[in-house]
Amino acid sequence: MIDQGTEFSLRIRADEPRGMVAAVYDGDVAIWTQNDIVIRGIGGRPHIRANGNSAEFKAIWVIKGDNTRVENIEFSGAAVPDRNGAGIRLEGTNLTIVGCYFHHNENGLLTGANPDSHVLIENSEFFHPVHNELPAALHVRVDLTHPLCGPAAGP
Repeated sequence: MIDQGTEFSLRIRADEPRGMVAAVYDGDVAIWTQNDIVIRGIGGRPHIRANGNSAEFKAIWVIKGDNTRVENIEFSGAAVPDRNGAGIRLEGTNLTIVGCYFHHNENGLLTGANPDSHVLIENSEFFHPVHNELPAALHVRVDLTHPLCGPAAGP
């Protein structure tokens, strides 16, 4: 397995979205370090296939910056030696995922337990984790003292 990752954040400004043209990107893993960025698939949905590569032996994308938004991107094939390779590994805070497709990864999304971080997922699919013993394609650690849903309102 090759441990590579390109720090794309050096080429983008925080005040403009980073567009990825719809294509298949084989082995094109990345480490995103900049805060307040939008990464958006344009002209269709770009497909990033790990093809045996991983950023820091963790994921297709390792997001270390805060306040990141990922839109319309497909992630597949994340696998690492410790069997928890993710499409996206969030190490920063506050991630929004919109219209993305995660499939055939060991984990679709993997985060740590950070009570100051929020993850919002809209209109996205997480399908077919690689190892059957992994019960879900999402591994998001939350503080259970702040439930995601409150009690049902009565009449």
